[in-house]
Amino acid sequence: MQHPLRIGTRGWRHEAWQGTFYDADLPQEWQLSWYANHLRSVWVPADRLHAISLDEIAVWIEDTDPDFRFIVEIEGASVY
Repeated sequence: MQHPLRIGTRGWRHEAWQGTFYDADLPQEWQLSWYANHLRSVWVPADRLHAISLDEIAVWIEDTDPDFRFIVEIEGASVY
């Protein structure tokens, strides 16, 4: 059985990426969709979890294809 290598980064919202990875005029709410078209996973760090609502997670799922993976860090362990 083959397992694909998934390349991703820690989060997708980085101010320094605006105008470099993201087009300069790309709205922040479109960044995840743009990111997901170029990379296959993203790490959601534990320090971000307290600020995430179920509604926000639903939008993330809607904005990415079914093959995209969110790697979620929970108290020092990563799960997906």
